[in-house]
Amino acid sequence: MKILHITASYKPAYIYGGPIYSVAALCEALVKKDWRPKTEVIRQEMKVESQELNDETESVRKDVLDINVYTTLANGKEELSYPSGELKVIEGVPVRYFNRWTKDHSHFSPSLLWYLWKNVKQFEAVHVHAWWNLISMGAVMVCLLKGVKPIISPRGMLGKYTFSKGKKLFHQIIGRKILSRCTLHATTLMEATEIADALSLKNHKIEINDLTENQNDKSEGRVLKHISHGEEVEKWDSEKRRTARKSLIQIYVIHNLVQLPEVLPKRTRNFDGTLKLLFLSRIHPKKGIELLLDTLSKLDFPFKLSIVGDGDKAYIKGLRLKAESLNLTNYVEWFGPKYDDEKFELLASHDLLVLPSFNENFGNIVIETLAIGTPVLVSDKVGLHHWISNKRYGYVCSLTVESMLEQLKKHIKLLKKMPKYSLDGRLNFNPDVVKYLEMYERV
Repeated sequence: MKILHITASYKPAYIYGGPIYSVAALCEALVKKDWRPKTEVIRQEMKVESQELNDETESVRKDVLDINVYTTLANGKEELSYPSGELKVIEGVPVRYFNRWTKDHSHFSPSLLWYLWKNVKQFEAVHVHAWWNLISMGAVMVCLLKGVKPIISPRGMLGKYTFSKGKKLFHQIIGRKILSRCTLHATTLMEATEIADALSLKNHKIEINDLTENQNDKSEGRVLKHISHGEEVEKWDSEKRRTARKSLIQIYVIHNLVQLPEVLPKRTRNFDGTLKLLFLSRIHPKKGIELLLDTLSKLDFPFKLSIVGDGDKAYIKGLRLKAESLNLTNYVEWFGPKYDDEKFELLASHDLLVLPSFNENFGNIVIETLAIGTPVLVSDKVGLHHWISNKRYGYVCSLTVESMLEQLKKHIKLLKKMPKYSLDGRLNFNPDVVKYLEMYERV
């Protein structure tokens, strides 16, 4: 199976945060899996002398994966130093980088779209990552014009938080119609519900297939619900599904793959009477850092907050001024971005990770933190919040000072009783790359 991934940015453009890691983790898992390397080898093993594949060898051929990535040279306001259009192999993944005309988040790259126009028909599955940029939207239009039905992973970009007045108008007039002709992938059930709400169209049915459940049932997965005009309806039988196929919008729920080091550092933090909090993510207004500062200004307990990440310099300056106005200067330490070993050492040396986002479709840092054994406090707008609550991996708050303050006090009470508190050995998170292959084959 020949699979193409299209994304506006790719490794090593780490400035864009979580999606860079998520897309790369998926592509690297696909190329590193022990798949059959060449169709010619299969022909020899199956003793097929003819160049034509019979039904038996055709079924085996599905195990042959050819993974490709088209992306731009985007690296914030700068460009990666690769020649435009040249193929690079990044961690075993063939990646073709193209120059872009715009240096903002629109990422307009005519050369990428033209190259896609000439080559898209050779791929059996096309997976487009993100929305609201001219690469993702342009790639979807190229696919549809060429008769290819793409898979789109919006990665949180169809939630209500992302809709400005202009985006909302475009979405209502054009966007929903374009997306209704595609297959959608959500990383959590929360995101799938957001997508379903955003795509509600007259005469269209929406089907959410939760592939995070029934891990042993690789043939079907779980059909979570069918939605007609925003309301659940009776589960269709096979005949109804066939007749309604043209008006059916399918959403598949598969968690992000998260790459963890083979050897994780041991958790070093023992509670010493001062609550050590960590914010580690892209520094952006949607991450809820202002709310966190407001909450800490009300906390009547010794604490230290480490803010780790990168973002717009003017925005970070504004956050520093806010911390100063709340008399928090001596309680907040500002770091730049930290990666690899440094990042995991920070996760191991704090009492609690705090991620109070206004919108977060998944949250890779949550998985990385829990793998160390450090608990988390997330808002109920983080896609993994139900999973965290059900597994008792931490705390969930609403987006208010009162709610966050209540959860922080719960953790302080726990730490007073158990200073060496850790989640070591309790993390149960192992999404299978095969679930993505199921989605590709169904499409």
